[in-house]
Amino acid sequence: MRTLLLRGIGLPLLLALAWATVAYGGGERKDAAPGQMPTVYFEGKGPDPLVRRFGRFLDIALDDYNLQKANSAKGADITIKARFKEDQESRDLYAPLIHFVLRSRDNKDQMVNLCNSVSTSESVFKEKINYLGNITLPDSKRHLSVYVDEASAKIPADLIVMLKKGLADSGYKVTGSPADADAQLKNLQLGRLAVPMRAETRSLEFEVFDRNATKFFYTSGSGTSDVRYLSPQPGLNLDKLPCWSTFENFQGETVETAFWSEASRIAKTIRKHVNEEEKKQKN
Repeated sequence: MRTLLLRGIGLPLLLALAWATVAYGGGERKDAAPGQMPTVYFEGKGPDPLVRRFGRFLDIALDDYNLQKANSAKGADITIKARFKEDQESRDLYAPLIHFVLRSRDNKDQMVNLCNSVSTSESVFKEKINYLGNITLPDSKRHLSVYVDEASAKIPADLIVMLKKGLADSGYKVTGSPADADAQLKNLQLGRLAVPMRAETRSLEFEVFDRNATKFFYTSGSGTSDVRYLSPQPGLNLDKLPCWSTFENFQGETVETAFWSEASRIAKTIRKHVNEEEKKQKN
């Protein structure tokens, strides 16, 4: 199996942002009186935009679980302490390839790469290719007659069948003889492509304490992180990069999705903890 690897140069760069410690009170909502909804105080440290964005999601999540945002740590039933980081670094995106030589009737050769999936993990190379999508051969017109040279192919037989079907579905006429073909697909092989990208990593760590300063919920390890892929590393010639359009459309999980998931998880755990404590007091 031939392997195509493109590597970028560059060390992780710390993104310069304004850092702040924010006690986010959640607008005009006030502390609940005794016997009403439990109160939750949120303190966030890190880039101010991230702290405030998470605070807004936390407002909604707490409301969903009948919890009240507190304006002060004093007297709050629950305290959340969160730390946010934002960095830029180089990360690879990966794509499996089918590459082959496209030979014209006058014996001119072109190297062609097909790919339709992108992943953040190298494990994608261990997965079976199940779909090729629309196929466009370079410098060719639809209804071109093509011959797939199976004798020189080094890809699984079922993938050859899939390739032929993809060509036919894309408007090409697949012939059974090279003599009848306008072009031949020769030396079919599987390949691997890794493209170094500029990536933005946003991470969150948190601890949750009850009124007695007992920590009952927290992130383990390095906490929750989210990666967004921004652009290829400088110096890459996109015109010569196979399947760049596939990479260009790739987007990692947005920070909004990650933040909402964590805010909801924290609020749900707080509600569970409060219910358990209330049950203990009644018993």
